[in-house]
Amino acid sequence: MADNTMIDVSKVRENFPKAPPTLIGRPTLRGLVDIWNHLCECAMTYRLAASPIGMLYIACNANLWHHWSGGAPPARTANPGDTPFIVQWTTRNDAARIRDRWAVTKRKHNAENSMDEALILRFYECIENDYAKDIRDDLLGIANPTFLQVFERATEKYGKTTAAQRMETRTRLRNTKWNPSDGTTRLWRHLKDCATLAEFQGDPIAEQQIKDAALIILNKSQGYPIHYLMCKEQGDQSYTNLKNYFDRADENRNEMQTEAGELGYGMGADEFFDAQEDDAATKGFKESLTNLAAAVQANQKTHSQLQQALAAQAQQQWPQ
Repeated sequence: MADNTMIDVSKVRENFPKAPPTLIGRPTLRGLVDIWNHLCECAMTYRLAASPIGMLYIACNANLWHHWSGGAPPARTANPGDTPFIVQWTTRNDAARIRDRWAVTKRKHNAENSMDEALILRFYECIENDYAKDIRDDLLGIANPTFLQVFERATEKYGKTTAAQRMETRTRLRNTKWNPSDGTTRLWRHLKDCATLAEFQGDPIAEQQIKDAALIILNKSQGYPIHYLMCKEQGDQSYTNLKNYFDRADENRNEMQTEAGELGYGMGADEFFDAQEDDAATKGFKESLTNLAAAVQANQKTHSQLQQALAAQAQQQWPQ
């Protein structure tokens, strides 16, 4: 009977996206991270029923997982052995279920191993052959290394960074040329790429700093002035919610531009939309928000003064 638990490496590679140009010369950490991002996309092409991101966990360790998905990465599937374990006196139906579970587990375990091999092969294709040979030689003492072990060795060997490079990554995080017409997806990708590089540099960037950088870039663009003001009123101030909030704003902006074009504004749709942001009603709304904030602060100050006056009066009425 044919073994249907085996997964051929060539089959795994069929759906990989096109490889980026080969990294010329001695690899740098930034070049390696660019390759790693590509390999994460490769790992996600393998379809799993319970995971919309495929086998990303084969390419991404726990420290970097949060840049792609919430929670902890799935554990790798343990090898269930070469044959199912069925004890004596097991009923025929129970034995059939044991064989089915074993086949599913064995197939997934083999698929993970094949993904490892496919990612390693693609990684070596992305760097010059001499450097690939050096990494292979360094790993001769490890039988069947995983992709994560191979890539970790590559970053240890070629990924040394300086303080100036780490500072440049943090500067680049918030200083980028981004326009609302680029779409929010491109902005989130820029922030993720910088944060990922910082992780590999051993200088992780806190989520609050990533969120602050996003707000600075969004504010500089002046593409979402109302949403920028209103996002501060959101109950959930997490980075995830910030992305969802401005993704919806981006969808609304695109919808208005489309409708403006259908109404005959054509190439002037952007100007039409921007004009709506600066009309009298919008300016009045911004002014109202500012006045409301000032009124709340004044009310809080008055309430505090009243409480102090009442406390002082109470002390005067009661003898010490």
